[in-house]
Amino acid sequence: GVHYLNKEMNPNVQIRTIRKIIIHPDANFSTTDYDVALLELTTPIHYTDFVQPACLPPATPLFTDGQYCIIIGWGKISENGASSNELLKTEVKLFNNSDCEALTSQTITRQMMCAGVLEGGKDTCQGDSGGPLLCQDVDSQAWILAGIVSGGIGCARPNLPGIYAKTTAFSNWITEIING
Repeated sequence: GVHYLNKEMNPNVQIRTIRKIIIHPDANFSTTDYDVALLELTTPIHYTDFVQPACLPPATPLFTDGQYCIIIGWGKISENGASSNELLKTEVKLFNNSDCEALTSQTITRQMMCAGVLEGGKDTCQGDSGGPLLCQDVDSQAWILAGIVSGGIGCARPNLPGIYAKTTAFSNWITEIING
């Protein structure tokens, strides 16, 4: 996989073409509810020591409020800043939806979840949308795709956690699409 966007390609990079984009049938672009899509590739990805998948969660939630998870991306490094050439990673805390609604004054549906740090300074930003919110399963130690970067108010502002599409809400839909 790629770590630095501005460096010469290395032999671990795999480039794929998208055959089809499958947007969730209930996607609402004005509210960002059901903000999820699947990409069908023309050729499979080959897993190596450098290219690995994150696990999909079961339909029942594995994650707890207050749990720390990680976000990664090449998006902007600050609200009005430039995009990063290096894949960045930081740790954020999961919030329950009612606390998130109180903080953001936005409607947080059952298909959404929030993560961030109250003091600010750690968040996703423009260019990170569609990227992963990864939480580690305490039993298996596997990294689970808990959420998908969706939006928020600004970037890394205090008391404004980021908003993510909650992957567990889409487990059945994803399984139906994958299994045809």
